[in-house]
Amino acid sequence: RCDRRIAVVSAMTHSQAPALSALGFEIFVNDAPERGVSASLRIGVEAAAAQGACRVLIALGDMPFVTSAHLDRLLEHAAAHETGLAFTEFAGRRSPPAVFDQKWFARLRALQGDVGARDLLRSASDLLAVAASPEAGRDIDQMTDLPVSASD
Repeated sequence: RCDRRIAVVSAMTHSQAPALSALGFEIFVNDAPERGVSASLRIGVEAAAAQGACRVLIALGDMPFVTSAHLDRLLEHAAAHETGLAFTEFAGRRSPPAVFDQKWFARLRALQGDVGARDLLRSASDLLAVAASPEAGRDIDQMTDLPVSASD
């Protein structure tokens, strides 16, 4: 349900760009990943704002078990609240994916370090949470993080 898709990749993960482009993502490279996730967040938000976005849905590429239905619920939830914010809650843990409308863009751009929007989510009302299963929040950084089925 997003009008545009933006992927921010590091030079190290730039090899994934063709696959992401084939899925309709515009690719932006974060040349300074050592500045933390906030640098990637800033690049993505600035690109979205330059394209006239009224909101951003921020999702992490290492969480492949989040469903499109969950993303739809986040978009609906953010649109229904005057704060224009909705975030995911995995068993009590606040996390992306999250939706921020344009009134949050300046705060997102001002973030520093490797914590992303964590402090913004921590200070948000519990009413803005959209629950998801703990399995959906699994962080897959290496092939060994993937679940192995009995047939493998």
